[in-house]
Amino acid sequence: MNIKLREAEAVLNKLRFQPLGRKHHAIMGFFYQGKLLFKTRISRGRGELPGRVADRFRTQLKLNQEQLRSAIQCPFRYEDYINVLTEKGIIH
Repeated sequence: MNIKLREAEAVLNKLRFQPLGRKHHAIMGFFYQGKLLFKTRISRGRGELPGRVADRFRTQLKLNQEQLRSAIQCPFRYEDYINVLTEKGIIH
């Protein structure tokens, strides 16, 4: 599954990831109740995240392919993301 960089950025914004730093890559962190739970990074620029990089991105977000597709296409919201993380036992 390839993902366009702008789609990846839109998903991170939708899921309320916060910027942690900027160098060659944008580093984004997911905070829940004031605690940093995990982080991910994406390249700045244009183009796509190729298959393996896109899979790592999806894994870092703790989503399966269907959930990531849904987040890209818009029906998947922040509240849905919180439900997924709760079901996986990542948050309580």
